[in-house]
Amino acid sequence: MLLAKLQSMTTTERRALAPGLARLLVARLFLVFGIRNTSKWLGRINKRAQAPFDSRLWEARGRVVKGLSARLPGMACLTQSLALRWWMRADGLEARMKIGVRQVQEQLKSHAWVELEGKAIAESGDNIRQFRVIETY
Repeated sequence: MLLAKLQSMTTTERRALAPGLARLLVARLFLVFGIRNTSKWLGRINKRAQAPFDSRLWEARGRVVKGLSARLPGMACLTQSLALRWWMRADGLEARMKIGVRQVQEQLKSHAWVELEGKAIAESGDNIRQFRVIETY
């Protein structure tokens, strides 16, 4: 089954597996120190990189990060978003991580996602419109 999944992935997605996994693990480890510190430590923009934004590349990388995190314990949307934002900023892109909340019956639900120039990366617009943004990093 794993082999079939790997074969169904694009070359871009397969190339994103190792760096995506490394970023997820580091982001999760750093979260022990809190969201603000982790966001600061992993949020510096590499001004020297200045890579042009390629939406297909980043959508693929975002899918890989989500897919990997679905198979690892403790890799919720916050960890995914920190890892993806860190990766984008390392490429010189001014990505922002948003944290939003919404009420569902008696429960408060939260979600984190990454945006670049107001466009959510590897997220359904319908999903994130349900959340009220309470923090941006």
